[in-house]
Amino acid sequence: GSSTPSNDILLCDGPSPSIDCPHGETFHQLCTAPPTFIIPRDSWSCPSCTLSSSPSSPKMSDLVKQSSSRFLKTLKSLLSQIRFSETTIEAYTSTSKSVSLLLKNRRMPLELLRASTRLEKTKLKIRDLILQLDSYIVSSSLNGDPRFQSDDVSDGSGVDTSDVVCALCRGG
Repeated sequence: GSSTPSNDILLCDGPSPSIDCPHGETFHQLCTAPPTFIIPRDSWSCPSCTLSSSPSSPKMSDLVKQSSSRFLKTLKSLLSQIRFSETTIEAYTSTSKSVSLLLKNRRMPLELLRASTRLEKTKLKIRDLILQLDSYIVSSSLNGDPRFQSDDVSDGSGVDTSDVVCALCRGG
């Protein structure tokens, strides 16, 4: 795994389904203000489109609160998954009788394997979130605005993004 956090390119869906983004359309996760630590599963609009599409025009502080709220919600969900996995593992390994049954059968139950796998995957997701947040905090305090850093983009999708540039930092 990589020790650097994700800074993938996001495609703005515009202020509404019928209007394209007038602000450049593509943005690094850390170039948006507030940064987008969690890539949404559905449509995503850059902060400028979000501000222009709302008749009541939310303030930037409202966008920061929304981003923070999404981050905390995701983190709480991941921590809940860890607790569930740990409870399952503990049920299979907490007594000497259960451990001796595991050793006697010489095969781990499928539920125990799944819990162990889920636990490790969830820990990696939390690690990635923390690295993204840490990277943003360090880049913000040391270099001013992280929007003017250009990192290599590798989204793992197999799609060539080498010619896609961020509308803010002009990096790919």
